[in-house]
Amino acid sequence: MKHYIVFEGIDGCGKTTLAKALCKALSGTAFAHLSVEYFAFPSVHNPVGALVREVLADVSCVRPTTMLWLFLAEAVDRDGAIRLCIDKGGVAIVDRHVSVSSRIYQRKHYDTVALSMALQAAQLTRPDRVWILDVPPQLARSRALERGSNRYDAASVEVYEKRRDAYLEYAESNPAAQVLDGRLPTEELLTHVLDDLRV
Repeated sequence: MKHYIVFEGIDGCGKTTLAKALCKALSGTAFAHLSVEYFAFPSVHNPVGALVREVLADVSCVRPTTMLWLFLAEAVDRDGAIRLCIDKGGVAIVDRHVSVSSRIYQRKHYDTVALSMALQAAQLTRPDRVWILDVPPQLARSRALERGSNRYDAASVEVYEKRRDAYLEYAESNPAAQVLDGRLPTEELLTHVLDDLRV
């Protein structure tokens, strides 16, 4: 059984919706005896997460290097709670993981070696499964802008396409990653995730 599940994908792909649906589903199934915890990015429960949210509202004034280390700091701060959940036999459901998203969103500023060294230094817990929701870039961008935008959401369709390609490339080279068609109904996606969770 998998205890650490991460949902990833370009902005507007539906990962948050599916992550929350999984939390709800687990509370009313054969997994109901498990402790299930949802971890959003950025966290709403610690000061570092609050700082990330504040910076994301206007990232134009922050250097890319600062953003990377801020994201890593938030992830390290959150990782203790994730480990505690897993150690108790619970299921940690995470909306974005810096070990994945930083390779997508910061890749134009750093080479692969530099990113890998930073992530290694953070010593974060490795997910059992990374679900990547794949949707057409134009649809994802439209969804993202409907909910209110920051600089990442407001990027061009071409940038969304590059991010999508990078996610698919990541999935091909990482055994823990699997791709889901984000255009499918949430209920159908949830069935795939629940079946995989039991393995």
